[in-house]
Amino acid sequence: MSINCLRCGKPLEENSTVCKYCGESLRLDAVEDFDALIRSILEEEDRTRKPGGKEGKGQAPAKEKPLRTPFVVGLLGISTLLVLALLFVMTLPWFVLTGSGTIRGMVVEEGTLGFLEPGVGNLPPGTEVPEDQVLARWSPLDLAAYLAAAGREQAKVPQVDGTGRISVPAGVHMAYTFGLLLAALLAALSLPLYWLDKRLRWMELVRGWAVGALLLTGLQTMAMKVPYLNMFALRAQGAIRGGDRINAVRITMEGIAVNDRLYGVRIQETPYLLLGVALTGAWIMTTTLLVAHYKNKELEKL
Repeated sequence: MSINCLRCGKPLEENSTVCKYCGESLRLDAVEDFDALIRSILEEEDRTRKPGGKEGKGQAPAKEKPLRTPFVVGLLGISTLLVLALLFVMTLPWFVLTGSGTIRGMVVEEGTLGFLEPGVGNLPPGTEVPEDQVLARWSPLDLAAYLAAAGREQAKVPQVDGTGRISVPAGVHMAYTFGLLLAALLAALSLPLYWLDKRLRWMELVRGWAVGALLLTGLQTMAMKVPYLNMFALRAQGAIRGGDRINAVRITMEGIAVNDRLYGVRIQETPYLLLGVALTGAWIMTTTLLVAHYKNKELEKL
């Protein structure tokens, strides 16, 4: 069997180390150099087939796929609309306050009259009001503003015998109220992050803000519904007890009980509260999808 030259293809003489036609060297190191050349060509072709591997001579490295795909931009747009809607809903009344006990737990002074229904602030102190008379309609922002105004009014009055002391449950309820104000601020701060954070690295933080807003809404609603945790019921108990040193004054689930008399403490939720909860839940869902998209992209880089 004859062996042909790798260069010119003509038959070689037996035991020859050089082709007599073209002068090609037949040494072993030349064959090894040829094999190395073939391997380098195959490796180069393999790199050009892989995504991001186009690094051939004269070619720029492949650009990384952008995170702002149409899907992501759509999610960002939906989240932005949800946050704007939530901020608007937080200016609408979530709670309606009624009850003869509720008014005894409210600070009815000049600085707080603007937060009460017309005519309520003009009632003489101690006036009995019907249990179903609406005393106030408050949004979360109204409630926080009322507490700030009530605090200023209380600071003007000298406190005697600890009557101005705030109980721990009432203080916790107040913290929930101002926490909702903070949640509204964080929701507003998330809007620029949606469009300035090109890499979506801050979406997990935004999701934490949304979860916190939902948690604070639930805690605020629970405190409003349970008189034992409600700052108005707790203050009303102190006010009634101060004027009735003989009979036992206790809090029940319906209000303040004094023997057979019940001073109702009733705070009802409006549909706007449920709408706020729904918007916050949808906000959490969209940010969760953005977080998942970011993490998937990070895994693709590994």
